[in-house]
Amino acid sequence: MSLFRSSLPALAFFALLGGAAAAGYFLGASRTVVDTRIFTCGMHPEVRQRGPGRCPKCGMELVPVDSVPKDEGPAIAIDPVLVQNMGVRVQTPRAASSRRISGWSARCRSRRTGCAT
Repeated sequence: MSLFRSSLPALAFFALLGGAAAAGYFLGASRTVVDTRIFTCGMHPEVRQRGPGRCPKCGMELVPVDSVPKDEGPAIAIDPVLVQNMGVRVQTPRAASSRRISGWSARCRSRRTGCAT
């Protein structure tokens, strides 16, 4: 009788712990969220599927479409501080001339006046 009385708090603790774990398991299973975003491959943009997975062509992890950067054309974004530190100067051609200016470019290949080179 004294063994039962001394182990009663431990038994009650483990019974409550097991009940809480079982309740969490069964209640948590009904709350699973399915990811319905469209995913694509970084190397094969034509591959699209609903939910995460792997690309069937190359085996890479698919990424959400909204995280893939949009193509903004042939422009390259360079930090203005870096441009200033490099000493880049931009000029617009006035008219076609054969004058040579100091710098790296020996020819100015512009099809019309007013283009930034």
